[in-house]
Amino acid sequence: MSKVIYKSVFSDYFNSFCEQRVKLGYSDVEMRLFFKVFDSYFYNKGIDIVFVTESIYNNMMDFLTNENGRNRYRYASKFSMLMKYMSRLGVPVYIPRVGKIPKNNFIPHIFTHEELCRIFNAADQLRLPKPYSRSVVIIMPAILRLLYSTAMRIGEALALKNEDVDLDCQTITIKNTKNRCQRIAPINPSLGVVLKQYISYRNQIPIKGIENASSPFFVNLSGKSCSQHSVSARFIEILQNAGIPYKGHHQGPRLHDIRHTACVHTMVKLVKEGKDIYCVMPYIAAYMGHKRLESTNNYLRLTQEIHPDIIKATKAIDKLFDDSVYDNFNFEDRYEL
Repeated sequence: MSKVIYKSVFSDYFNSFCEQRVKLGYSDVEMRLFFKVFDSYFYNKGIDIVFVTESIYNNMMDFLTNENGRNRYRYASKFSMLMKYMSRLGVPVYIPRVGKIPKNNFIPHIFTHEELCRIFNAADQLRLPKPYSRSVVIIMPAILRLLYSTAMRIGEALALKNEDVDLDCQTITIKNTKNRCQRIAPINPSLGVVLKQYISYRNQIPIKGIENASSPFFVNLSGKSCSQHSVSARFIEILQNAGIPYKGHHQGPRLHDIRHTACVHTMVKLVKEGKDIYCVMPYIAAYMGHKRLESTNNYLRLTQEIHPDIIKATKAIDKLFDDSVYDNFNFEDRYEL
């Protein structure tokens, strides 16, 4: 990530706070992005004194978000951390009371197997736009199947480097994770075929260094990393082409719902195979990249709501994902450079 430049009178505090967090072993990436939003507000409002009152805070929050839910909570919690830090340095500031994180009532869309097949087929039928130098069309067939097969987060998938994908050992090393816990995901045979086809096509792009170990695995046609926004926009197009209604922002279906779907389908499959879902929960948690079993248990509750027949079973975890969704996929048939 390129260095974030701050312009307001709070810039020194933004930087010193983030530097302190890094020394304590925390990542400063997300915090710096939040601070950039605060910085822009203070700078554009012409605030030239390092001083924060309750009125200034409330006006800023109302300007940044008109919601009272989780989005507002995220801004408030980050700002409160900064204010506590500045207060310890003797700066006269207002420290907001954040309270508990609001309950998230959002219910993810769990795709059926039939819907997934339609999504994959629609991704296969995408064509390159003109001009297309920044198009992410070429990655969509592969990345959607990857997300379902490995239950990766989209940010984790887009952060992959060539060196992270080992087709010989049939593993993917996921380093840039939400919880900063590296994990390894297996590549099943069908996904391996898809990824090989993608690599073969991608490597035809006349970009120097595209095959380097440290280069991004998923790239657009200019050889650059793909943004989540671009991939999500294409996913909405794919949903429409697949005949799956898109209800709008914050309503879905979302790209992240493929991850939810992968976990729910896994749990259903395990129970149908006679396995004890509670015994294999630690395995599923590790596979999903969850730090706490509580996060994985949320998926179990969701699974039980969708499939009331889900009950306890026994034996160890076996095969997690169904290969059938990868059948009859030919990458080279879809595009021409």
